[in-house]
Amino acid sequence: MDKDQIIIEKIDELDTRLSGKIDQLDGRMANMELDVSGLKIDVSDLKTDVSGLKSDTSDIRNILEGMSTILQRLDQERIFTVEWVKRIETEVNRHTQELVLVKQRLNIT
Repeated sequence: MDKDQIIIEKIDELDTRLSGKIDQLDGRMANMELDVSGLKIDVSDLKTDVSGLKSDTSDIRNILEGMSTILQRLDQERIFTVEWVKRIETEVNRHTQELVLVKQRLNIT
């Protein structure tokens, strides 16, 4: 046998095996049935769950509003603190300059 004949025989063998597997899968698919008649949705349970979600979202909204208020107050405190530090630094610089002048007048350098 030449190489080409051997290759053709192997391809035929693989094709036969593959066809058998495909037939098996087709048989399994034919036996599968989807029964949706047994599926029921209880809408009343969904309505009660939704009302529970509404109260949860309002609780979450209230918590977020409280956190927002706290963050706004912290930001205001930060602004006031920065301004206070600037004012104190200005006073310290002014006092330092006054001390330098006093030392110069007293000839204490």
